[in-house]
Amino acid sequence: MKEELYCSFCDKEAVINLKPFRVNLCSEHFSQHLTNRVKRTLLKYKLVKEREKVLVAISGGKDSATLLHIMHKLSNELNFEVYGLHLNIGVKDFSEKSEDAAVSLFKALGIKYKVVNVREFFGLSIPEISKKVKKPICSTCGLIKRYIMNYVALYSNFNKIATGHNLDDIFSYIVKSFLVQDKEQLSRISVFTPTFDKLISRIKPLAEISENETLTYATLNKLPVAQVSCPFKNKFGLELKIKYSFIDPDYKYYPIKLNLVRTYSKLSLASRENDTLRCKYCGIPTSSEVCSFCKLLLNLNLDPVSFHKAFQGYASFET
Repeated sequence: MKEELYCSFCDKEAVINLKPFRVNLCSEHFSQHLTNRVKRTLLKYKLVKEREKVLVAISGGKDSATLLHIMHKLSNELNFEVYGLHLNIGVKDFSEKSEDAAVSLFKALGIKYKVVNVREFFGLSIPEISKKVKKPICSTCGLIKRYIMNYVALYSNFNKIATGHNLDDIFSYIVKSFLVQDKEQLSRISVFTPTFDKLISRIKPLAEISENETLTYATLNKLPVAQVSCPFKNKFGLELKIKYSFIDPDYKYYPIKLNLVRTYSKLSLASRENDTLRCKYCGIPTSSEVCSFCKLLLNLNLDPVSFHKAFQGYASFET
């Protein structure tokens, strides 16, 4: 017979046993516990300052939903502003459900937000763009998402871009990059990347929160989450193999993952100072004459200058 556990702080039934912290927590105290840990991460790494404007990128999944919900709660206490951004990549069903979940959360929290639909500007979905330029779909998607997030933040005067990468995500990035000896990628993995010229600072407030915890938080707080996964996700890729090999409900590997992520954060490796050139079309720091995004536009037979001019007006919104 399964032993009934009670919350370490009240007489309610526990919904989770966090062994690394030696506590059993009910729904209310678990939400409070996770919020306090995100707060400590924000303060420890100095991710957010008073009166800053933070653009939170929402995918429609459990991680970013948890991030936005907690950041919204902490915004008054730490005196910063939170806004939302969702990118619709044009994949039928998946994108529709993801956008619905993101917008539902924005409205429920009363947060100002913007939805950017990739097809409106490219005339193509991300899978169609990938096929046309003959590049892997995940790298194409990542490139476009990073650029659009930065563009919206840049032209709407945001101080930070927050993403929902959790402890398991960052851990798997580090291990994969080390195994394949991708030194450039290793140098860019960080909880905090400072603003450098036109590249807006990136922060990962969930860096010390496990995926199991974000799932539990989203479920207990009944957050709107799209019950779909990207149909193009490579389930057999090295990164996911590493991630799923070390995901454990019993938190056996939690200390190992936490120590590795903290070590990388202390090293402060993430920097764009080697990018001494500026893209001749958009002006962002790059290692070559033309940045990767503008090369993509050229491969699509789009004029980068005209594209940036049109997108700049669309990307900015009154905050």
